[in-house]
Amino acid sequence: MTKAIARLATGVLMCLFVGGTLAVAANEEQEAKKQMQEMLAFTAKQTAQFNDLALRFDKVDMNAVLSVQNITSTSGLATAKATIAQFRALLAERRLLVQTYMTSLDRYLNELPAGNFKAGAMSSIGGSKAVTVKLYSDLDTSQTSWVDAMSAVLDWSTGQTGKLSAQGDQLMFTSATQKAELTSLINKVGLAEADLKNVLSATAAAQTAAQEKIKANMQAAEKLLQK
Repeated sequence: MTKAIARLATGVLMCLFVGGTLAVAANEEQEAKKQMQEMLAFTAKQTAQFNDLALRFDKVDMNAVLSVQNITSTSGLATAKATIAQFRALLAERRLLVQTYMTSLDRYLNELPAGNFKAGAMSSIGGSKAVTVKLYSDLDTSQTSWVDAMSAVLDWSTGQTGKLSAQGDQLMFTSATQKAELTSLINKVGLAEADLKNVLSATAAAQTAAQEKIKANMQAAEKLLQK
């Protein structure tokens, strides 16, 4: 799950660069080459930032947050809460990065000189921008719900200090009510995780489709640059 999230932190970016074809008049070719080189450099810089974020997502191990050991000990709860806080910080950083990226992209496109290259770029990127924003929004909403559900378990467990214990990998409850409360919270985590898996699957499918279109666009770009 965590590794899939890390890959998609940068992968959805690909969905921006699909869509329209690049048509350049012969008398615009030299200027279009310059603009294409600048666009590729711009994209590489932005992608590097998303890749860096993806690597940091990958290092946050969410798999053990709700382990028996974590929810039954003070030190374990502290570790789990720190992990959750780290993941939330990355989500917030990604929101800002996406917002900054979109603003930079709009500014870059608007500053392009009028012509077929600008029209093609606006058509290609503009048509898929809303889709990309929605993909990131859905991913963020689902991940936040997932983390919120886990945080609820940790908050509940904090109130059970001295009342909830472990024997090996088995939880030891002091009452049926206590067991029912935790079971309900864990079920909510399961539902949030199932929703996140569906979102990850849909996002991965969009990313795969985008890769095919990007491949064609890059071939067109290379053809232009070789003229």
